[in-house]
Amino acid sequence: MTSGAKVVLAMLAGVAAVAVFVVAAFLLTDTANLRCVEGELQDNRVAPDGTMYPRVESFVTIEEAEAFVCRRLPYPRDLDGLSLTTVRVARERNLAKTIEGEGGVFMEYEYALGGEPAVLRLGVNFPPPRSLPGREGDALSIQDQKGVISEATSQTGIQSLNVAWIKGGFYFDATAHIGPDFGRERLVKILESVR
Repeated sequence: MTSGAKVVLAMLAGVAAVAVFVVAAFLLTDTANLRCVEGELQDNRVAPDGTMYPRVESFVTIEEAEAFVCRRLPYPRDLDGLSLTTVRVARERNLAKTIEGEGGVFMEYEYALGGEPAVLRLGVNFPPPRSLPGREGDALSIQDQKGVISEATSQTGIQSLNVAWIKGGFYFDATAHIGPDFGRERLVKILESVR
């Protein structure tokens, strides 16, 4: 190996080490100021035979939902006029087990537009399934990930769009009522902002 190749390898190793340090520092500081629930909200109901039941709670802020599962949660950063009305969280195990990585968590964010309630529902699961559940629809790229989008009309004539994708250890499933004020482009823009 030439000395030039050794220098390039040494530089690449240095860059990789710095990248690992930066990512580790981000992950450690991301939860540094995270508040976790205390008291009875940490527990799930347990049956006499030892079966632990999921605990479902509703919150009005994302911070309260994050405290319930003691981790940062992904949510849309660009709401484009929508307002959060409710966050429902189902925690499969008690908080201690959830922190240890046992059991799953399902969240559902509900957003309103003006006077119309529940214009957008965004469901988030972790851990995600290994692949997108079988869905019919068109391929769609969301956050550089392969997703599926489909359109439906209810018996009452309400049109909706459904988008599903997996990214960063989370499974996302969004359903939006569409109309003159809320369509495909606006929905995709909001979903692209989920972090």
